[in-house]
Amino acid sequence: MKKLPKITVCNHRGKPHFRWFVSGKPRYRVIKDQNNIDAERIRLGAALLNGNSARVVQQLQKSLADHIEDFYQDMVTVATPKQAGLVRKRVESVVNEAGIKALSDITVAKVRTAIARIRCAVRKPKKKPEDYPLLSERSRHHYARAIKQFTRWLDNEGRHDNPLRKWKLKKVVEERCPRDRLQPDELAALVRTAYASPRIIEGYCGQTRAWLYLLGSMTGLRRGELAALKPSSFNLATRTVTVAAAYTKAKITAVLPLNKAMIPDLQKWLADVRGPLFPGLRDKRTRKVIKLDLEAAGLPFKTEVGSRCFHALRNTYVSQLFDAGLTIDQVQRFARHSDVRLTMKYAKPRANEAALIDDLDCPSLT
Repeated sequence: MKKLPKITVCNHRGKPHFRWFVSGKPRYRVIKDQNNIDAERIRLGAALLNGNSARVVQQLQKSLADHIEDFYQDMVTVATPKQAGLVRKRVESVVNEAGIKALSDITVAKVRTAIARIRCAVRKPKKKPEDYPLLSERSRHHYARAIKQFTRWLDNEGRHDNPLRKWKLKKVVEERCPRDRLQPDELAALVRTAYASPRIIEGYCGQTRAWLYLLGSMTGLRRGELAALKPSSFNLATRTVTVAAAYTKAKITAVLPLNKAMIPDLQKWLADVRGPLFPGLRDKRTRKVIKLDLEAAGLPFKTEVGSRCFHALRNTYVSQLFDAGLTIDQVQRFARHSDVRLTMKYAKPRANEAALIDDLDCPSLT
């Protein structure tokens, strides 16, 4: 069956023209009635398909809802229904907020204005929608990406020119749940308290929890990466720990150095461990685990900066790298971040920053 070529509108020789390609070569036809461009496109498409106007109308006169539904059906072939449904929901939210009824109504200004007006989802029906906060910067970025993905798909399918082609999105780095680091003395108190604790929390004894906090804060490994650790993951001769690519966030094998002070104790502990170091860690309520040990150590779970959840151990690791005098590039590499701005979000100040000055090499006058 003959396929309808993609018909676009362009400015050719100073006048608006329709343009389509035949065997890679452009063809042009002047637009005679600029007030009825869509109707003229249909007539041109019918002529290109030898008068098959019914098929052209079906392709060119679908409603906006039909295009969105086709977009969703295409997405589920390459993504999960949940992911595809989330993108479709965001597209529909932008379209409804902007009052867009047809593809020709989509403009950068309308889309940007609509995204800036969208509020968080209503969770309590008794609360008025206008009482809910506006979307965060990261959420607005997600909505913008969804509508741009939709218009790009329309362009690739030959249904409509992409009106958002020249709209460039800036990468957003935002700390959604502010976290606070553990200061050196606080980290030491947490590890020692957990190590001496006779309590079993989420199936972990005190010794296991102490090593969980120690490795998390001295390597920066995430929960899923810590869950993959086995005795074979460590090379104590070279003082490194390796996490296979299948278990890292970026799907790249991670080889991280270990602090030499922990090697003797680590060697003794690994000698008695069989299998995973932290069995079932992915399913554990790590927030509860660290919160109870912080309370036992007399340390606050929440501060003015943020919470000390389990992922705060990674904040502690990044912050300690800066305390040790490493450069931004070095810290980014050890933290395995793709963007240095994200690394800076993880960095938290030391309680007594003035003490860091004492570590500088000060020359003597005599």
